[in-house]
Amino acid sequence: MKCPICDRPNADYAPYCESCGADLKDPDVLAQANAGPVVTAPGAEASLASDRFLGVSAAGLEDGAHLRRLAWVGGALLVAAFLCPLDPDFGGLRFAWELLGDGRALALIAPLLLGAAGVELAVLGARVPPIARAGALVGFGAAAIALGLGPLARGAGAPIDPPWLCWAGALIAGIGCAARVLRPLDRNARWLIAGGLGLAVVGLLVPLSDSRTSLPLEYPLYISDERLLHASLYDANAIGLSHDFMVRFLSFWHLATVAAIAGALALAWRRPSGPWDTKATGLRPLGWIVCLYLPLTFLLYAFNVAGWDVPAAYVFVDGRSVDLDVITRAMFAGRARFMLVSLGGTAWLVGGGTALFLALVTPKPPPAA
Repeated sequence: MKCPICDRPNADYAPYCESCGADLKDPDVLAQANAGPVVTAPGAEASLASDRFLGVSAAGLEDGAHLRRLAWVGGALLVAAFLCPLDPDFGGLRFAWELLGDGRALALIAPLLLGAAGVELAVLGARVPPIARAGALVGFGAAAIALGLGPLARGAGAPIDPPWLCWAGALIAGIGCAARVLRPLDRNARWLIAGGLGLAVVGLLVPLSDSRTSLPLEYPLYISDERLLHASLYDANAIGLSHDFMVRFLSFWHLATVAAIAGALALAWRRPSGPWDTKATGLRPLGWIVCLYLPLTFLLYAFNVAGWDVPAAYVFVDGRSVDLDVITRAMFAGRARFMLVSLGGTAWLVGGGTALFLALVTPKPPPAA
């Protein structure tokens, strides 16, 4: 048959065009040659678009090969986080095993334990069914983020009471973006993105008795307390947009991420109309931002404090003065550790969550005749 894309001849039963690589079994491609149905089977992939997103493919998630890769990557990142020095009380940089005697022991050692569990899951390989491996990665990723961030937030200048709704909204929307890119014709992935957007918006708009605890340390240092009390995160970030440079770009990032989720939902709402998934061209970069929101946030926090320049030798934190060099070093080290922990946790949560969604929710294409 002739390829309907490049019009070059191929053998009658060739699976792919020898010239342009088009999938000659794909219903959308066959429809252009009047050799198949016009409507693509639900759940089938638009094969002329890239079949990979964040380094994984739908087939790799379904057979478990890419889940094993994610287990290795996430495990290595979490072990690296455990090896990073930190300063949770502004008393000097120390390694995690030097701080295990206090009440933060679980937060300190959780990345090592979970990283080792992820490596063990990767070593077991095919002996663990793909769906069980995906479920384990989701659980490990959620535990890494829940246990490894909050208790150490004070020394890193990170939110002491994390904005869980906003974070959960971004992660859920990230799973929806990944599922929509990997299965362009799936009708359910967009609802995950919509649900994630709803959670993120609620997290932004709900008034808090003290929004300072859900924001990085720069906010209470540069914005007066009365403006952050009884305010929502949206109010605090709106104030930050017109405030000092140290909080301006953090506020822009916090608000822009919600806009990115909304943009991803708009692009994902309609199904692709042909073999080239042109809508996913814009969805992919937005999906990267949404999926990696947490590690990108802590990376921005780290760079923000690295350029900290105040006309004073010390700052007041929790009622005591701390040398500027000490607090800058402590915050940068803590945020770098948080970036590694959140990157490993996000890889497991989004990758495992996408695999579960594709296995349990996404309709499978009918078998070839």
